[in-house]
Parts: sequence; structure tokens; C-alpha cells
Amino acid sequence: MITPSDLLATGLVLPAVAEPAHDLPAGATCAITGAPISRGYLVADMVTVATTEFLDGFRGGVHGHVSESAARCFRSANPRAGNPCARSHLAFEDGTYYAPLIALEAATAQSRPCWSDLVRAVWPARQGQQVLCLLTTDTKKRLWHKARVGALGPRTPVYLYDNPTNEQQTAPLDWAKLLDCLDLVERAYDLGFAKPAIRESLLSSRLAVELGLKSTVRLDRELSVWRPTYEFRFAVLIAQRRQVAPPKERTPRARPPRPAAVPAQGSLF
Repeated sequence: MITPSDLLATGLVLPAVAEPAHDLPAGATCAITGAPISRGYLVADMVTVATTEFLDGFRGGVHGHVSESAARCFRSANPRAGNPCARSHLAFEDGTYYAPLIALEAATAQSRPCWSDLVRAVWPARQGQQVLCLLTTDTKKRLWHKARVGALGPRTPVYLYDNPTNEQQTAPLDWAKLLDCLDLVERAYDLGFAKPAIRESLLSSRLAVELGLKSTVRLDRELSVWRPTYEFRFAVLIAQRRQVAPPKERTPRARPPRPAAVPAQGSLF
């Protein structure tokens, strides 16, 4: 059984815990993943005052044990470097790891992949491979223990956390359908529609009249098919504008001529 902590510890090349792991009795399981383990650490030794919501994370009980890879994830937090396990992740069973960003400009500046490009790049070359997919807009929260590992394909388990709306969910996502949905969402985004209008209705935007009601209604109907789906939620969050229409040039208004200067009059005194 491959767990999120296995993929993160390998992909991020997390350092080993300084203390040696303990041999555990037969039948022991990880308090986070529930996976059988033969060696590990006491939960109490891994949990610190900085570990929040640990009762939600340790489903096996706070008096149990965690695997060596889970211990590496918990000990990875660094006051100077932050917590690498709190990022968004796309990690594969062969050790390939990505820490993508949503915004294309920020990703380019940091030499990191952009989600919109990455979801296309891994398909279909990695179809069927075990993957951890976690997308979060809050990089201060430990979420990796809530994610699941599964095959990239028609039922890829994806954990999505959108902090501004406090939406969080793990659900299966069809990767091929995600790309179709993303193409459509970015087509609307390129036309100038804002994400709230894409989520709700394009007809709520002033652009609907400018671009033509007939074509806008047609595009909105295509989007309405996707709006109830998990693929749509993911696609709207990661969508990027690819083609931005240049701003219209403003024709400078002619200024009225200045009145002719009036010759100065002599002093009245």
C-alpha cells in the first residue's frame, strides 16, 4: 500500500528522523494512514505544539505509532524554509515530484510548474501510475494526511482545498475529462470573462453584450454541463489566461484652444 507520506518523503527527499525507528509488534498500523507497519515511531514523539488538528490526522489514536515516512513528513517543517509538506503536490510512485503553483506568472518566476500546464503534460504518458494530487490555496495547513493515493485516470483521487471559500474535499476526478473542461474554461477566460462569471453564469457579465448574446449563450450552455462536476471546480481554480486581448487605444480628445492672452493694463493707482 503506497501512502501520501511515502510519495512525499521520497519525492521531496525529506531527511530521516534522527532517532532510530522502533520495531513494532505484529499487526501494528500507522495512526495516520492505517497501513500495516513493522517499524515506526510513537505518535507522542512526532506531535509538537506546532502540529495543529492532530486529532483529525491521527485516526488510529494519539497513543499509536506512525510509519517512518509519516514521521519524516512531520519533522520536515523548518522555521527558515517553511513546511514543504504544506504545499500543493503532484507526486508519482517512481519518485517524480512537482510542487506546482496556480498562477502562471508566479510559477515562471520561481521556476516551478503551473498547474494548468502540468495537468496536461502528465497525460496520457503517466496514465495508470500511482499518484498523489493535492491542490491547496493555504500553504500553512497540514493537509497531506487527508489526501489519498490512486491511479492517474478515470477515478484519480484528488484533494482540493480552497481557503477563501473554505471548500475542502477528496473526490475521484476523471483526468481526461478534466483536460476537456479546462480547455473550455480557459476559452471563456481568454475572452475576458472573470472566474465568478464562469462559475455562475456568463450572462451576468457585461461582456455578454459586447461579445454577442448569441455566442455567449452558446458558450454558457457548454459550461453549464460541467458546472456540477468536480472536474469543473478543479479546472476553474487552475485556469490561466493564455490570450489577452490588447487594450483598445483611446483617441485623445482635442483640447479647446487657449484664449488669447489679454495685454496687462496699467495700474489704477
